[in-house]
Amino acid sequence: MFLTSYPLLLLFLPTFCAILSDDFNDWLVKNFGVDVQTMLNRADLDTLGSFGGKIDPSQLVHKDPVVFVHGVSDRAGDKPKYSADFFNSAHGYEWSELYGTTYANASQENPLQWAQYALQCKYVKQVRMLIIAVHYYTARPVNLVAYSMGVPLSRKAILGGRCVETDEDLGEPLTPFIETFVGVSGPNHGARPEVINPLFFHSVLQEMLFNLPSSLTLTLLISYGAVNKFLSGEDCKRN
Repeated sequence: MFLTSYPLLLLFLPTFCAILSDDFNDWLVKNFGVDVQTMLNRADLDTLGSFGGKIDPSQLVHKDPVVFVHGVSDRAGDKPKYSADFFNSAHGYEWSELYGTTYANASQENPLQWAQYALQCKYVKQVRMLIIAVHYYTARPVNLVAYSMGVPLSRKAILGGRCVETDEDLGEPLTPFIETFVGVSGPNHGARPEVINPLFFHSVLQEMLFNLPSSLTLTLLISYGAVNKFLSGEDCKRN
């Protein structure tokens, strides 16, 4: 009963270019300043650093926007952009309703770069800032789709409170801004390899992802965990 030809993983395959729209960049500068615009746009990664935004201020937003949060050593223009392309082509979302930014600095052509990354407060703040910006920019509640390390980053971004390693206070929870949160393969309790590939799901699950009730949090494949490093912790065996 499990698919082998069309797994959920197809939503996270790499694609081509991505960039925030001029209108969204201008809005960010006007409302949050150049530093925030630079952080979210990630022009240093060229066209792979971010995506999303209206063509102009008059463009209407008909659907609740979706913010995609990538996994460890990835970029917005990689797997998240492919997912956004799927939402755009198969489900009628406009690019004014699909958003992504890049935290950290991707793989840097190093296949082991993922081991150098940790769940840092600065990444949480970046994800949190994108959620806030998209909410106010579109004047609609936000749907969140996170993958891999993006799952715990997104959870902390939503919950707010103090960061573990810096003791910075992120502020109040963003739960009033969130419509639906979907986490895929999140490192919530450490990581360990599995013999059977768990990323092949029944077709019903794929259909369910586009028919979720409002205000629902769904986390898939919880198989990760130490306090803030992307490495296995003592609690991993309990998952």
